[in-house]
Amino acid sequence: MKSTFLTLFLIVTFSLAMAQSKGAYVDSLRIELNRKPAGSLSDSVKYDILHAISLHSKDPKEKITYAQLAFEHAKISNNKAWMASACFLEAYGQSLIGDTKGAIELLYQSKELYSAIGSKEGEAVCLGELARLHKRNSDYHSSEKTYNEAIQLLQSLQDTIKISAAYLNLGELYRETKRFNKALYYFHIAESLYQSIPYPYGVAYAKGNAGLAYVGLNKPDSAKSNLNSSIGILKPLNDNYALSSYLDGLAQMYLHHEAYDSAQIMAQKSLDLALQYGLKEQVRDASLRLSDIYSRLNDYKSAYAFHKQYIAYDDSINNEQNIRDIANLRVGYEVSQKQKEIDVQKVQAKRYLTIAVALISVMTLLIVLVIVMLKNNKDRNIANRKLQAQHDELELANATKNRFFSILSHDLRSPLANFYSYAKTVEMLIEDNETETLKEVSSELRSASYNLLSLLDNLLQWGINQMKANRYVPKEVNLKQVVEMELGHLKNISTNKHITVETVIPQDITLFVDEVSISVAIRNLISNAFKFTSSGGTIRINASQQNGQTVFAVADTGIGMSLQQKQKLFDFNQIDSTYGTQNEKGVGLGLQLVHEFIKKSGAAIVVKSSAGHGTTFIITFPAR
Repeated sequence: MKSTFLTLFLIVTFSLAMAQSKGAYVDSLRIELNRKPAGSLSDSVKYDILHAISLHSKDPKEKITYAQLAFEHAKISNNKAWMASACFLEAYGQSLIGDTKGAIELLYQSKELYSAIGSKEGEAVCLGELARLHKRNSDYHSSEKTYNEAIQLLQSLQDTIKISAAYLNLGELYRETKRFNKALYYFHIAESLYQSIPYPYGVAYAKGNAGLAYVGLNKPDSAKSNLNSSIGILKPLNDNYALSSYLDGLAQMYLHHEAYDSAQIMAQKSLDLALQYGLKEQVRDASLRLSDIYSRLNDYKSAYAFHKQYIAYDDSINNEQNIRDIANLRVGYEVSQKQKEIDVQKVQAKRYLTIAVALISVMTLLIVLVIVMLKNNKDRNIANRKLQAQHDELELANATKNRFFSILSHDLRSPLANFYSYAKTVEMLIEDNETETLKEVSSELRSASYNLLSLLDNLLQWGINQMKANRYVPKEVNLKQVVEMELGHLKNISTNKHITVETVIPQDITLFVDEVSISVAIRNLISNAFKFTSSGGTIRINASQQNGQTVFAVADTGIGMSLQQKQKLFDFNQIDSTYGTQNEKGVGLGLQLVHEFIKKSGAAIVVKSSAGHGTTFIITFPAR
């Protein structure tokens, strides 16, 4: 069962002797107020009387009525401190009759008024009562948070009574959430502080709440001792709110130990007191206790009647709409606090606006300067790269030009000079009628002509490539036909050098390549094989298809290459020609043309060779 929260009214500062005669004191104040003619009392005296009646009255409804009269009088006088205190008194009265929503609304209003006049003490008092009501509404997280806020404010004020009350209330929060040991810790701190003042009224509340905690821990001796001690102090003071709750605590203890008669007596006393003074929470708790007692005594009719009463009062205190309204009040208050913070920030923002604008302007200027510098640097780098690229192209063009003139002046001039010598020889042989020798010279002339033609073809193709004017136009090309055509052009060389040529190429192998480019490449591979194969050697040309790829190979039994020669084979930065086995001369462009064809066709080339053991060029064409 949710037990009742017992609070020490934070503004009560009167002495125990005065408290014992509260009833007579309130009566005398009421008589004094009614005896004086209207307008004969000063504003302050009239407010003090109204405030004192609300403060000391034991009737919650009378508390509310005189608190409202005090507020109206304070409002007419435009005194915010009076208004704040009257709001708090009315909120306390509303909480006693179970109107939690109305109490919370009044407390937020009171706190705003205290904040407006800079009263931290008043704010702390409101926070403590708000925390109590949040706990009543089962919002334990907000309750604990609000109690701690109140304690921080009170510690800065060094007010022992109010700090003690805050510890007492925080302990009660822990008791209600069944953290009994932690609750006892704060109850003992509060009792110790009250005794140091001394303040018996506070000691009574600390002992009573500790007694309820001992009930929760099932320690009957400690519970009974503390509760009876508290009741003994509070009974002469007619503090009916606390008395009703502590009597219910004793009833709970007796019920736990199956002392049903004693439990029934204590619970009935608690209920009678609560009904007499309109204390809804105490009526609710005592009704539930009596329902439980009669149920165990098998008096189900009485148990049912009290349970119905419990449900009615519990619903009136904690209905769903009430909970939503309380939550909205809390949110509204927090929003208003945030709005105040925003207003302060706006004032500060205006103060720093000029500085901020100046800083932004300076930063913007710096950013623009940095961007301009970066752009200039980027443009400079781009220009430098372009210049470097142009320089590289000029160097390449110059090297190409030099290579071209070297070929014209040396490699091409020599074969043409040989033709002149052949022409003189032919004239002499015709005059001498040496027919057989003329046939031999004619054969050599035909071989030299082919070499010159091949040289010119390579030179022409290389020149086109250098000018990037050639177009690579792939189409279906029969590989065997290309090889046979090139072998036909080279038949005279194979006959003169007595070289055997073996070809194994299936008729149906076709490639999707540029016909001119593949013809030039195959011609140069076969020419090189003839060139570096000695008389009586063999050249093998074969092709096959493997996993959709076409593998073409040209192998010879010639002089081969060293490892160093293989490593430089496709390094075209410096092209050197090599003499063949019969001093055949080339311009060193053949393999470069082969390499360019390989790149354009997407093929791959592998060279296998060693000095004295021949060379094999293997080209793998990708699957289509």
